[in-house]
Amino acid sequence: MCACPSAGPVREGGQQPALTDEMLLEICRASEDDPEVTAELRARLRSVPALMGEPYARRGHRLELALALLTAVLGRLRRYNPTHLPFGYAGPTIRSHNWVEREGLERVGKQIAGLMWPTLSAETVAVAIEQAVCEAVRLGFLEQQQYDAWRPGMPSGSGWRKAVAMTPYGMLKAESAMPESVADASGTHATEPLPEPPQTEARHDGPAVEPGRRGEACRVLGKKKKPLTDAQYAVVSALIAAGEEGMSKDALEQVRPSARRILKRLREDPDWAAVILMPGQTNGRYRIRL
Repeated sequence: MCACPSAGPVREGGQQPALTDEMLLEICRASEDDPEVTAELRARLRSVPALMGEPYARRGHRLELALALLTAVLGRLRRYNPTHLPFGYAGPTIRSHNWVEREGLERVGKQIAGLMWPTLSAETVAVAIEQAVCEAVRLGFLEQQQYDAWRPGMPSGSGWRKAVAMTPYGMLKAESAMPESVADASGTHATEPLPEPPQTEARHDGPAVEPGRRGEACRVLGKKKKPLTDAQYAVVSALIAAGEEGMSKDALEQVRPSARRILKRLREDPDWAAVILMPGQTNGRYRIRL
């Protein structure tokens, strides 16, 4: 039985654990004596949880940048480089250096985020990571390609996979967003300060919505509310994971076809109405006030 990494010590003043280099390398299935694990790689890997920050600190696309930086780290480890036919063409099998299978990136990202955000449910963490990878591709922090990983014995057409690589633009934005102390340690310097979080009317210490675990009471603006149904939980969790970017109508209805009706019913409660922002308030997107 393999030993799972512990969450590590809790940082002073909060529940967010400090992940050690050893733990991060273990999550990546790498070791200190691996020749591919250089000082630069360790510094970049250390920057990933620093960029992730608190679970609801989604300003400045920090989670998307953290996952783009993680892609650059994993892309240096041969075990994560996909071996395949050239993208979109027939020919000899090649190994794509700096490219990472998207499922592998999401798997490692969920491990780091899950340890960084111990108060969130596993489903909320998973949704946040998967949507952040999509957003990183849309924003240009990551480039995505499809490749055929078919091997003899696999059903025809079952080998298609997605691979991602960090772009120069993504690296520039990640280095700009790094906390100054981490940037100094990794040899880069922050040149673009993160914007301050928007001020809201509700003054409440902590996240505006705490969905809790399925079947348990949730909290809105610190007030205890009845447990969410499975459908409500899925929609609310998706909006929390989307952060300040929110979700379009089409994206929301992929979570649940009745998502808009679910949100309207929740907003019959004044507290829910204060935190669920509808399209008229958010330029055509649905979101939860953080």
